Amino acid sequence: MASSEPPPPSKMKSAPAAPTTIRGLGDDLLREVFLRLPSLPSLVRAALTCPAFLRAVRSSPAFRRRFLERHPAPLLGIFLDIYKPAMPAFVPVRRRSDPDHAAAIHGADVFLARLPDDEDAGEDDGPGWSMTSCRDGYVVLVNRSTKRAAVYDPLTRGLHLLRAPPVEICEEDAGKTKFEYHVVAPDKDRRSFRVLCISRKMDEEWWGHQVQVAVFSPASREWEIFPKAGSLQNWAIGNGKLVDGSVYWTSGRGSGQFHVLNTGTLQFSEIDLPPERNVWGSALPPEPNVWGSPERNVWGSALPPEPNVWRLPEPNVWGSSEPNVWGSSEPNVWGSSEPNVWGSHGGWGSALPAFKVGETSGGKPCLAREAELTLEVWVWRAAAADDNVDRWMPHTTFPMPDAIGKLELQTADEGWRSPIQVVTIISGTVYLSFNQRSFGTKDTTWLLSFCIETEELKKVCPITCSIDESYYPYVMAWPPVLVGCKVNSELQGV
Repeated sequence: MASSEPPPPSKMKSAPAAPTTIRGLGDDLLREVFLRLPSLPSLVRAALTCPAFLRAVRSSPAFRRRFLERHPAPLLGIFLDIYKPAMPAFVPVRRRSDPDHAAAIHGADVFLARLPDDEDAGEDDGPGWSMTSCRDGYVVLVNRSTKRAAVYDPLTRGLHLLRAPPVEICEEDAGKTKFEYHVVAPDKDRRSFRVLCISRKMDEEWWGHQVQVAVFSPASREWEIFPKAGSLQNWAIGNGKLVDGSVYWTSGRGSGQFHVLNTGTLQFSEIDLPPERNVWGSALPPEPNVWGSPERNVWGSALPPEPNVWRLPEPNVWGSSEPNVWGSSEPNVWGSSEPNVWGSHGGWGSALPAFKVGETSGGKPCLAREAELTLEVWVWRAAAADDNVDRWMPHTTFPMPDAIGKLELQTADEGWRSPIQVVTIISGTVYLSFNQRSFGTKDTTWLLSFCIETEELKKVCPITCSIDESYYPYVMAWPPVLVGCKVNSELQGV
């Protein structure tokens, strides 16, 4: 009888693998996943899902730099301070493909509803707030009657009301003193900011401004007045622009320089502007007169030896009978009395708009202006890798007609005024306003963006035309909730 072999022992079933949970993912892996999110609003939404996600984002300053390199902070919209004395209006930038972008706009107080009304103002006077700057997620507004300033974050709705500037830096004649405010926020945590109030008192004897600086700290709620910081010669044009820790003013009256205030040391310095060029691209003559020679005018035709344009009692080519072309505020040959890059109203410079200063995506100061439908960009950097001296270096000269045509916009010859104006430069993007003349219908103004790195011109949104260019693009800053290592106790149970 054949013996049957015993059946082979049955294999032991292995225990099922434990499911992977959030706690099982390391912070490095989480951050690699977050880098692939489409935008900063999407990152905020994901990070607030649970404490582990939020901790992974907060614990790595390097991740913040990597994320912003891949996904620049988005433009949420633009404030238009053109309906004074009413509050500034807001035009949102719509992105239908990004619902998180829309959620960020809907959650922000873009109507600035938290700002208090002026109790002394009449019913028809409006709230009395005028916008002066928008940077690092903060908007700065000044009350025209009380002289108080407000620093407001529309996304977090954090409001800081500042007392009026100290009387020590106020001039009795308010018409002779101008104030401007700048919010200086550190990169690590923009909640630890300071506010600089710069008082500019006109001095008509030597054509300039005497400057004093006061610093406001939200922690102490007090103004600290610093000794006389310096002077702005040659009638610095407009408010300064804060870039890379310094405030830049374009100088006037032929100096061809920027005045620069270092916000850390509160010391003034001067930086030369780039070599001046006319609208045809050739370098300007070094001679002090407008033509470079007494024989030819700007059109190339010969001028009679006598009388010259400075001695004619009748209006000269600029429409002015003033003794010199630089001292005249009358319209020039282009029909404009606006100051050029030097602040003068005649001569070669009147054909060239002033430079606007801003920063590249890497934080380097840069300049941009438009002339003859060509955008000119300069960057403050060394000429070569082994050069340790920074200077203004030409970065790009971008003819815009073809790019404008691809955007289905039309340019028209407006004579004295270009249809394109440089609004500002933020993180490597030049924002421009484009006024499209439509004969027989209402004109349309568009906000355009030009990326300095890729040289790509895009439509952003339609806006209302403003002669004084009271446009303030609102770019989403890195939210305070994503800064620091502590996690809100309310999220611990999520």
